[in-house]
Amino acid sequence: MRLSHGVYLTTHPLAFPVMAAALVLAGCATAGTPGPAPANPAPGPLPPIAMPEATPVGQAALAGLLAGRFDNDLQVLFADETGLPAGPLRERTHVSVSAVDGEAPFGHVVLSVRQHGRDPAAPPAAEALWVLAPAGADGSVAMRVIAAGGAPVGPAPCEALWRPSADGEWRVADASPGCEAAPAVAGLAVDARGWSAGGRTLRRANGFRCWAATLAGARPGDSGAGLRDWTFRRDLPIHDQGGEIALEGADGGRWFLRLRAVEWPSGPNRPSLTLYVHEAGNDRALSYAWGEIDTDRLGINLRFLQASCTRDGSDAG
Repeated sequence: MRLSHGVYLTTHPLAFPVMAAALVLAGCATAGTPGPAPANPAPGPLPPIAMPEATPVGQAALAGLLAGRFDNDLQVLFADETGLPAGPLRERTHVSVSAVDGEAPFGHVVLSVRQHGRDPAAPPAAEALWVLAPAGADGSVAMRVIAAGGAPVGPAPCEALWRPSADGEWRVADASPGCEAAPAVAGLAVDARGWSAGGRTLRRANGFRCWAATLAGARPGDSGAGLRDWTFRRDLPIHDQGGEIALEGADGGRWFLRLRAVEWPSGPNRPSLTLYVHEAGNDRALSYAWGEIDTDRLGINLRFLQASCTRDGSDAG
């Protein structure tokens, strides 16, 4: 197939096992529980992309920006303040992108793209493979979006051309008609801060590791005097775009932590890294602590519950 920018995408079979996949970021948030994946997905072809006068420099830069975890938590949080229209844009979307291990077609990078709802630990509601290859001497990158077994995500292949800008942003400059089955691909933009796609703003999530302790018999406002039955948990992963950790005390008390790198859409408030404590089932925080948005460590002590989270440098999906 030939795109209007003159880059040809050719078909060449390559056996490459993949998991069951479906359209990712298809213009709507997670809708329901995905169907079961085949027990043993059949290998399928990954069609290479022709590379006339190509340079891999742009390909590596784009792949680095696309890899990681991304979440629209802040956009949902401030939906009323910013006038975000009612509908799917107000629903949480979490996307994880990672390089696929194994042998890829020569000159190609293959990324696994998974879309989740509020809980990124749940099975993905949508999944696809993005195949990247250098497309020109200007650093542009060609991309094909494929599903399970190398099949297109729609009636026709979805093929797109990425171009970089001077400010470090990459944007899909051209997309084939087959990308109508993946509407978020057309106009997709990415930079160091995150993605913009289909009306959504997904910020890059940074990983933290936490420890937490809950005191049996104590509740919010208690001093905890005379109580000694602490339940400790360590090495708990969380991310700073609305990531959550569920906690349960020895007496059955249930709580959760939420971590958020908050940037207000307006007003004098400074960007802050904020650690919230919630009672299970209640989205209104009992209490919270905050610090500079780039701080490496943040803690809180409410006597009935203590926690501390430390940045661990991870952002891979």
